[in-house]
Amino acid sequence: MSNLAALMILVACPTNGAHCISQPLRVISYEVVADCRRDLNETIAQSKRPGMKIYGSCNGFDSALLRDRGPINLALDLKTMKTAHVSNRSAETTASGYAP
Repeated sequence: MSNLAALMILVACPTNGAHCISQPLRVISYEVVADCRRDLNETIAQSKRPGMKIYGSCNGFDSALLRDRGPINLALDLKTMKTAHVSNRSAETTASGYAP
């Protein structure tokens, strides 16, 4: 398993000032945070969309968080994957694990 250290996340927002699109335009993984930062401006420029402004950031994290986790199997059916249920009750936000 590679040592994932950063994610580049690009989002697209209409130039008219409306809300940004809810799903990321692109998500790219990097083993070195400096590589992500080096590629950021060029990747934003290559991701142009008519009528959209592209924003991006490199988000680093401690790769040790993933060290003991197994690889993600994208071929699994979503029904067999664990998901999280998040509910917001007044000022208190709670999250609970859910496995169908």
